[in-house]
Amino acid sequence: MHTVHEVSGTSWLTLTHTNYGKWAVTTKVKLRARRLWNAIDKGTDNEEDDMSALEAILAAMPAQYREPLGAKNNAKEEWEAIAAMRVGSDRVKKATAQLLKQEYATLKFKDGESVEDFSLRLQSLISKLRSHGVTINEEQAVSKYLYSVPATAMTDSGKLLLIEEEWAVPMKMSGKPLPVVVAMASVAARLL
Repeated sequence: MHTVHEVSGTSWLTLTHTNYGKWAVTTKVKLRARRLWNAIDKGTDNEEDDMSALEAILAAMPAQYREPLGAKNNAKEEWEAIAAMRVGSDRVKKATAQLLKQEYATLKFKDGESVEDFSLRLQSLISKLRSHGVTINEEQAVSKYLYSVPATAMTDSGKLLLIEEEWAVPMKMSGKPLPVVVAMASVAARLL
């Protein structure tokens, strides 16, 4: 005989569109701690364990999933339905991550784009990659930025023009407006 710990008084991580892996691990650990995981893993004839496991899973569900999942016959069916539902979204997430990686690999300045606008676009792309499980470290981000800088932002000796005052000389010589670039340290900080 074992003791079933109270489920309803516990805070449960709520399943979202992006956290299935974390949700599944956290929920499994909490169910194991309450000696309820066997009701899901192997199924059980013990109605008290099965209902406690069902209650725990529903406590971790967004409201729109509670009714259809609550109609399942047992906790094992409920868990399997959630896993099946999330497999499709995991595939979409992986496909999106691949597209974002390709976009990152081919990212270049657009005609007439300011360095600051490019920096913001790069920062946004890095954030999207992170939300899809792809990590771009500081060295990679700065390297991508530096390799993408247009020739107009470089001196003849290959040095990057970092501050507005450095842009003033070539701007006066060419007579064309050039974008303002912030110091490289602040660019790196914004990218990460």
